[in-house]
Amino acid sequence: MNGQPATLKTTYTIQKDIIKVSTQSDGFKALLGNIPVPSIDLNYKIANNELTVYLNTSYVKALLSAVPLILSSTELPTEQQKAIKTFVDTFSTNLKTLEFGAKLTK
Repeated sequence: MNGQPATLKTTYTIQKDIIKVSTQSDGFKALLGNIPVPSIDLNYKIANNELTVYLNTSYVKALLSAVPLILSSTELPTEQQKAIKTFVDTFSTNLKTLEFGAKLTK
């Protein structure tokens, strides 16, 4: 976007006390180019005057799936790329629950 401010469209859904916001749009795809991350998805949970912002497990797995393409564009030796890819694949396969983020208190 050539150093100029840009606006990305987002969508959101509300399920009980969770707000899910996603940047899935053509503008986001154009911004990332060849990086295969379809969107940035943040979840917001409001409870007891606290706002928790977090990434959920499925989104973390989607980010991890982009690692092989990112590695292929680096100058790392093939052996190191294979080791990193093996670690990421194993981590992603064994990942059951992962939610991390920030908690803001009013």
